[in-house]
Amino acid sequence: MSGRVRILGVVIALAAALSLARAAAAADRASAPAADTPSTGKQEPLGEVTITAQRELARKVLKFVDQIAARENAEGLPRWNVPVCPLVTGLPKQDGELVLTRISEAARAAEVPLAGEQCRPNLYVIVLADPEKALASMGLKKRTRIFGQANESVVRHFIDSPRPVRVWYNSGMSDPSGMLPNVSQYTLDVFDPFAGYPMFEHTLPTRLSFNRIWSFSSVVLIVDKARLSTISPGQLAGYAAMVGLAEIRPEAHLDGAKTILRLFDPAPDSAPMDMTDWDHVFLKSLYATPQKSTEQRTEIAHAMARVLTH
Repeated sequence: MSGRVRILGVVIALAAALSLARAAAAADRASAPAADTPSTGKQEPLGEVTITAQRELARKVLKFVDQIAARENAEGLPRWNVPVCPLVTGLPKQDGELVLTRISEAARAAEVPLAGEQCRPNLYVIVLADPEKALASMGLKKRTRIFGQANESVVRHFIDSPRPVRVWYNSGMSDPSGMLPNVSQYTLDVFDPFAGYPMFEHTLPTRLSFNRIWSFSSVVLIVDKARLSTISPGQLAGYAAMVGLAEIRPEAHLDGAKTILRLFDPAPDSAPMDMTDWDHVFLKSLYATPQKSTEQRTEIAHAMARVLTH
């Protein structure tokens, strides 16, 4: 009888020890770092702080795009659809070559079509000591080359502008495939919200797309040399690339955005030394999104937010 009691006691002791061991192991697993637990293949949900930060960035980016991106005739955003051939004049040779190189580099990075070395210029960066006098006194041929058939009052406003860099954009209209309108064949349609512009017979605008897109034929930057005393050639190059490859509103409210467009703010010391990530990603997104989309601005902002949060 006593032998059975001793055996029973041993069994009870072993069971208790085993139970304690299991409890200890469970406690160890519960307190172990998350990295030590086996992966289930499921992505852990983002924290509330991360999600809030991403939403805030998306809001800022959308505001940035809305502020800087100019639309043509209330439609889509114009851009280069023909190869860009930049020309820089009025700077010392070394500075001019730097500006030319940086513009070309920015174009390649954004996948803007870029012409070869032997090309006819269509993106001009012209540095002048007295822009108002030079523009006002130019001959009819040069005037027409820059301004085309623009209204005289519009041209005069451009000439009289006190901006350190004046930018004149010449753009033409085509359908989304690049076909030009045939005036002898088109008729205005009652569905056209922009009466007075030709409709392309094989396509109509919808709530999601335009039937016209706008492409640069030439862009002219007139730079006031007197305003460059505190500006480095690299900064000028970045600014010229940004406003030369996209139509930028001249009076955009930047609200502290991280962009080279702040170069001529009242506090130039706070301006970046070159194009920023925001600038590069904006240009890249501009040329990657469908130009005919009525939601192009929003698509650009979303694309920028995705890149900038990684």
